[in-house]
Amino acid sequence: MTTLPQISLAKLAADTTRHEERERLRLACEEYGFFYLDHGIPKEQIAEAIQASRRFFALPQATKERFGHSAQDVYPTTARGYTPLYGEALHPEAGPDPKEMFDLGIENEGDRRPFAGCTLVAHAFRMTRWLLVSREACLLCRLSWSTTLCRSSESR
Repeated sequence: MTTLPQISLAKLAADTTRHEERERLRLACEEYGFFYLDHGIPKEQIAEAIQASRRFFALPQATKERFGHSAQDVYPTTARGYTPLYGEALHPEAGPDPKEMFDLGIENEGDRRPFAGCTLVAHAFRMTRWLLVSREACLLCRLSWSTTLCRSSESR
């Protein structure tokens, strides 16, 4: 094979194709360690989300920091929100990371479990599309992987 395999979330979720696609997923992980994910989110929706994220990251630093970890109502707060440039060090021996980011997750209003709850986002800065696409992608992946993992363990 000259390209990475493509795995379809729709096929993983469908009763008629789940077994075959799950086998393709297993082989892709074992043989390549990587694969393309056909998530089904329209390219236009992805482009809108990218534009919304660009609008957010172009805001003044003080504005972005209003949506930082300390403003989040999620435990741990570092699981959601804005992180400034050099604000995180995944490998402390290498020093702070040269990136800024905004962590999102699956929204479960009122859920007090770790990594659950709602993310404070900049709706006023037209980030709604970015958030919706990100949430949709998280939900699709979560549903697909949960279904795949549960059914994989059942077939053993």
